[in-house]
Amino acid sequence: VFAAAEVHIRGIREEDLDQALEILDRVGQELAADDRFTVAILEAPSVKFLGDPDDLGWSAKIRGKVVAGQRWEVATELLKRLNRAFLEEGIELNKRGVAPRVARSGGHPAPPFVAEPDGE
Repeated sequence: VFAAAEVHIRGIREEDLDQALEILDRVGQELAADDRFTVAILEAPSVKFLGDPDDLGWSAKIRGKVVAGQRWEVATELLKRLNRAFLEEGIELNKRGVAPRVARSGGHPAPPFVAEPDGE
C-alpha cells in the first residue's frame, strides 16, 4: 500500500523559476537517497505540476510515492529540506500580505518602493 507525499510551493518569482524547479527535484532525489528514508520512499519526490502564475508568482507541486504510513513524515522532512535549500541559494518566496518584489539586482532583493515627496 502506498500514498503520495505531496508539497505545494507557492510564490515562486519569475526570475527564480528555473533555479527553484531544479532545487525541488534535487532535494527530492537527495531525500530518496537518504538512508533514513530509502525504505519509506518508493518513488523520489519530483515536480509533477507547475501551476499558472497568480498574484504571488508561480506555484509547483512536488510529489513522491511513499509507504502509506510515512506520507506525513516524508512531506515534513521534504519541506524542511526545501526551506533550507531555498535559504542557502537565496530563493525568497512571495507571501500574502507582503508586496512581491519583482526585480533583483546582483542577487539581492530590490529595495522597497519609497514615494517621492510632492515638493510642496
